[in-house]
Amino acid sequence: SLITSIKDLSEFSRVPKMDFKINYLQGEIDDLCPPIEITNGIFNMADIKESASFDFRDFKFTLADNPVALDLYYSFSNRIDSLALSTQLKSFNLGENIYLNSLSFLNDSTQLTLDKDFRSQIVWRNDSSAKTMDLLIESDDLSFKTDTVLFSCKEGKFNARDIKNLQTGSFPLSTMDAKAEFDCKEIYCPVYIDKNITYLINIEKGALALKSKYRTIAFKDMDLAINGRPFDSIPQFSFSYELKDVEVNELFPSTQKEKIIHGGIDFNLNIEFKGMDTETILSSLDGDITLNGDSLTLEGIDLDKLIGKFERSQNFNLVDLGAVMIAGPVGILYSKGSSYAMLLVTDKSDSSLINQVHSKWNINKGNFLIDDFALATDENRVAIKGWIDLQSDSLDLNMALIDANGCSIVSQSLKGEV
Repeated sequence: SLITSIKDLSEFSRVPKMDFKINYLQGEIDDLCPPIEITNGIFNMADIKESASFDFRDFKFTLADNPVALDLYYSFSNRIDSLALSTQLKSFNLGENIYLNSLSFLNDSTQLTLDKDFRSQIVWRNDSSAKTMDLLIESDDLSFKTDTVLFSCKEGKFNARDIKNLQTGSFPLSTMDAKAEFDCKEIYCPVYIDKNITYLINIEKGALALKSKYRTIAFKDMDLAINGRPFDSIPQFSFSYELKDVEVNELFPSTQKEKIIHGGIDFNLNIEFKGMDTETILSSLDGDITLNGDSLTLEGIDLDKLIGKFERSQNFNLVDLGAVMIAGPVGILYSKGSSYAMLLVTDKSDSSLINQVHSKWNINKGNFLIDDFALATDENRVAIKGWIDLQSDSLDLNMALIDANGCSIVSQSLKGEV
């Protein structure tokens, strides 16, 4: 059905005011998305004071069996164009439903998913020699996952200002300038998990500089910085992450319901890499990791009792002890994490006090080399040397009990696949 503001053709303006009521409409946009079935919607056109507008309200449609509710408003003039979009989605896979060259990296093994409410607004300024744009994006639940990586963000808000110097071609953002802020209630990725954080972003000629600005008391002594060129044909990143006196369970995401280690640690991570696929990232992964802590409590395990048993009967495996302590640093960049440590829990009433732990790793092309690793309890000291190669899923480790002079009392080695 159609409702218009004009009574006869003499009143016809450039874009007359018209209201369209849509009850059912089926269509397809070539090279953009699968066929669409629209079951409800109101479309309004208007031309007011040298500004034209298109208003899509209460649109409900199905896209590749995904229900979508959408409101969209677009206005344009000689000075400013603006586009506002608001949608309600349910586990909407962007890679499956939108055909864009910029999303070509989303193949069968990857998913970029939006859930619940998603809102965006774009403003173009046309009245200056330097064309600029503002962008606002809000999402209730966004996630990106592959076979080995999961990134998710809940209640995220991205606000970018003065976006300019975009170019035509395959990589239009590689010359971009912009300033932005990103707020997130909860964020998760293999490197870390976090809550209630604001990121300050500056982009100059396609080069990204990101810093964190925390609102959470638990992470008041935290410093995060990301630099790189994410919009080039081969993205490049450098990542710096430093925490002081943070609860170890807050630092290392874990799928285990029961946390077996507690206490405060200092943590420093510096890495750099390039590429989009896992093989390229690991082959270029360089950096270092340092972890220091004292007065840590290990639940379910009495290390001194187990080590005493080893010295008496050789039944306890020092490699198992090494797995507990190594799982943390490697687990932050790898998916096998703290499940190793759960294998050692022998009695939930047992516990160990680790007076001190020091761990320093160097990373070269995906190979994690243990430069220094030692821990001390009331009765024992353990040192670890060796490497873990994430490219080949292989390792070569040597664990030793050491005396007060730093000499090895007894040692064991482990070689093979992770």
